[in-house]
Amino acid sequence: MGIRTDEELVDFRERFNEASIHMIIHIVIWAIVNYTISTFLHKDIGYVLGLLSIIVFVLMITRKDANQHMIVYSWICLICVMACGVVIGRFIYIEILLPMMIYVCTIDVFSFSRIGKKTANAKLINSNKWLPRLLVYGRSFKTGKPVATKGFGDYLNYSIAFASIHTTYGKSIGLCAIIAIIIGVIINLLIISRIYKYKWYKGFPATIGPLGLCVILVVTIYIIN
Repeated sequence: MGIRTDEELVDFRERFNEASIHMIIHIVIWAIVNYTISTFLHKDIGYVLGLLSIIVFVLMITRKDANQHMIVYSWICLICVMACGVVIGRFIYIEILLPMMIYVCTIDVFSFSRIGKKTANAKLINSNKWLPRLLVYGRSFKTGKPVATKGFGDYLNYSIAFASIHTTYGKSIGLCAIIAIIIGVIINLLIISRIYKYKWYKGFPATIGPLGLCVILVVTIYIIN
């Protein structure tokens, strides 16, 4: 296994450290907003909001100037994704959610492998046209430039998983799911911090930590009950 050069490591480490801070800030904001929406937003209003969010999201990512002001655009799209995820999650029974989370994690891992490079997810990751439009950005503390973090698909899956668990088991278990997702994000970052020095590293599946812990949570509740 080849190791990256010292210059490559310094450059990647600097970008990774800043991106990690933004990811943690973003997932905490996501958690607060999602928990608030699921707890206090009336279902009928949520359905209307979900429909409007789909329309706004499609309009935003198909704009010709989507690469400009990408920080603001990405957060507008993230709000839309969260709203859609909460609405979808309320319809999904936990018996369906469990295999769905396992499937999403499996496909996510597969798409980062050599044999999975032809999957739709892998093609989007490698698309110079669409990938920049499908990411959430933070604002660099040093330069003020956009800092790429996670994709909208990751937040959609997080939102669906949380909303389904929250709807099925109530506020307390929903809070446990939120905490599991935050811890999962941190675990992912810790793993990346250990493997990015190798030349074979091209990325890491963002769903495996958060959804993996949600799977463990749901299975544990099944066993206890």
